[in-house]
Amino acid sequence: MSEQTNPLHLLSEEAFIENIGGLKDGLSSELKTVSSILSTIAAGSGEVSANSFGEVKNLVRLGLHRKIPVEDSFVAERETALAISVGDSTGITAATVDEDAFIAAVGTAHSGVYEAVYDGAVWHKEDNEAISLAAYGITVTGTPAEGDKVVITETASRIILDVADHDVNCADNEQSIMFISRDVIAYGTIPFSAPQLMIYALAELPAGKYKFTLNHADNGGGVLQNGTYMFTTTQAIPAGGGIRHSKVGEWSQNAHTKAEITAGKITTYGIQPQRTVIESNIVVSEWDGETVCTDLGTVAARDKQYIVEVENLTKVNFSERQIYGSNRYAHSCYRKWLNSTGKAVKSGDTTFSYWWTPSDIFDMPPSAAARQMAGFLHGLDPDLADNIGEATIVVEIPSPDRVSGDDTTETLNDKVFLMSKTEVYGGNNISGKEGELLEIFSGTSNSDKIKYQNGTARYWWLRSARPSFAHYVRCVSASGELYDINAGSTNGVVCGLLIKSRKSDE
Repeated sequence: MSEQTNPLHLLSEEAFIENIGGLKDGLSSELKTVSSILSTIAAGSGEVSANSFGEVKNLVRLGLHRKIPVEDSFVAERETALAISVGDSTGITAATVDEDAFIAAVGTAHSGVYEAVYDGAVWHKEDNEAISLAAYGITVTGTPAEGDKVVITETASRIILDVADHDVNCADNEQSIMFISRDVIAYGTIPFSAPQLMIYALAELPAGKYKFTLNHADNGGGVLQNGTYMFTTTQAIPAGGGIRHSKVGEWSQNAHTKAEITAGKITTYGIQPQRTVIESNIVVSEWDGETVCTDLGTVAARDKQYIVEVENLTKVNFSERQIYGSNRYAHSCYRKWLNSTGKAVKSGDTTFSYWWTPSDIFDMPPSAAARQMAGFLHGLDPDLADNIGEATIVVEIPSPDRVSGDDTTETLNDKVFLMSKTEVYGGNNISGKEGELLEIFSGTSNSDKIKYQNGTARYWWLRSARPSFAHYVRCVSASGELYDINAGSTNGVVCGLLIKSRKSDE
């Protein structure tokens, strides 16, 4: 894909089209694609090229997308910051710009500087074409005077996308080209899933004495911590709030002990989505068998048969999830973030998050740094964003979440997705295939699967669970090996997306 090297300005339509490598010489995108194909055929080549994602979509429509070879690369940009200033204007004193409206009006996301000047009657671009600031999402404070100007500085990141395969993750009557990001994205900020509640309050839990039981709740399902434990709260927990323990379900290099539980502390929380801390550092001790306590239920690591809930009072989570988060991709933070167009939460904005919402009653939010980020699709170059199709992906359901023995996989429909163990390494996960081995990884060694962020090899998530556990997720290690890590870790991702079409002309 052709890359832009000069800053973009609010140019005339003709100059702007030429700058972004668009519909040069008045040709429609479809005609340009056909022209490119005819040139390729005439040259005797078996491959075709495209200069935009819109042209890729046309190749898919024409059934010629397989002539774009695997590992061919395209570049998209994603706006990460948009600043506006009024310079030395004398009439207007301030200005704001709406990111979505601005990018839609410009038609691209690209690092550069844009300027509009007021001539005493109207605002205009550098080529003197009159414009409406509102059409670009710009609002000014004050009355414009001749010579006033607004300057928008856009910062964008580059995303290199490699062709990974053809005609995958789509319906039988569709054809597609699949891209994956070459580099690791968002490493070190977003977890697969944040650690969850251990106990959810169905009704208010007044201040007082409480107990809970551990049964096969050691990390891995062991029994060394089996027993009943008690604690005392001084503040009520509202219905919809909950409880966490700092040690229950934690992995230990040595044999688990009851002392690990009594060394831990209880924290109580309010309702979703904020889950504000109500009380922390609450001491836990073994129940003496005599102290009158309200029973909160029984916690197990990942096996439902050991869980006992107290009807109309509590719901109990798996201990592995309360300490490390959930390995169910359908509920993951990354799935939500990758498919969100939500904007970032900026200073002064009281919105909790524009992309994160809880998936179930036990869900806890990721860190403020994570949940306040803009969604991945926010600010993405319209040439790519407008052409992404919805993929159909298969994911193995972790054993703790299965309703029956036959309930082993689920099908999700997402625009942006993580790859599976099958797609990267081949073979089954545990219970079955989650798609097919992608052509880009066919015949590759582990070293070929290493992905980088800013030159450093990073771990990157797959969507596949280690299904016999409640918290382990498959990932690709920094050496390219298949690895399992708890869901609370903040690995990065290599994301996939499709450009697709029906097999017949639309």
